[in-house]
Amino acid sequence: MTILQLQYFQAVYEYRNMTRAANALYVSQPSVSTAIQELEDEFSVKLFLRTKPLQPTQAGQRLAQLEARC
Repeated sequence: MTILQLQYFQAVYEYRNMTRAANALYVSQPSVSTAIQELEDEFSVKLFLRTKPLQPTQAGQRLAQLEARC
């Protein structure tokens, strides 16, 4: 897990949309999508349900809570 991945996660969590998160971060949407996928692979959980808008799973909500404490 990297700081950059956590920044991307936080933006996706806030915007509930990978394209909007990417635009806010001034990066490409595939970069954001890849970072979220890498986090999911590392933790072996899904962080978001791929609905419109994206919905955080329990694991995604927990990561957001942990991140807010830092």
